[in-house]
Amino acid sequence: MENVYIICIMVGIAIPLIIAIFNIIDGFADFFVFDVFNLDIGDMEFDFLPLSVNSLCLASLIFGGSGYLLSQKFSLLTANIIAGLIAYVSAVILQSSVSHLKKYENLSVDESILLLCKGVVQNKIPANGYGSVCINLPNSSNVSYPAKSEDGSEIPQDTIVSIVTFDQNQLIVKPEDSLEQKYKE
Repeated sequence: MENVYIICIMVGIAIPLIIAIFNIIDGFADFFVFDVFNLDIGDMEFDFLPLSVNSLCLASLIFGGSGYLLSQKFSLLTANIIAGLIAYVSAVILQSSVSHLKKYENLSVDESILLLCKGVVQNKIPANGYGSVCINLPNSSNVSYPAKSEDGSEIPQDTIVSIVTFDQNQLIVKPEDSLEQKYKE
């Protein structure tokens, strides 16, 4: 039975290494995930049938390691049951954690999308100085950047501005022309 435990340990280590090598193709192992039996508890979703490659490899590794250690203290049946339970619980925890983390998307925004948005000055931009601008993104989230005026003039707080360009992760902005300002002149 020790050979079975050692083979489980080797499989649990070898398959993730092989996948890491072949992961040159983006998302190579993503098509191996099966969410069959899920239970939602609050904000967390538990996958009680973890059938992803990562969770199966972890279960193999844990079963082999704990089975090898437990077989020296307990009978073969008891060691296999305890090792199997530990392996199953660790696979459920891994699969549930990975599926929970995949729910969250990356909110970073491409600069070209920001150039199309309007911003609102949060902190006054002093003459030849820096302030901050808040931009409401199309995905209903907000992002703030340090900003300076295009011509070096002062821009008061709560002014709507257009983004001209980026300069080292800082916005170069100009006040949005309003109809009132056009007809005052």
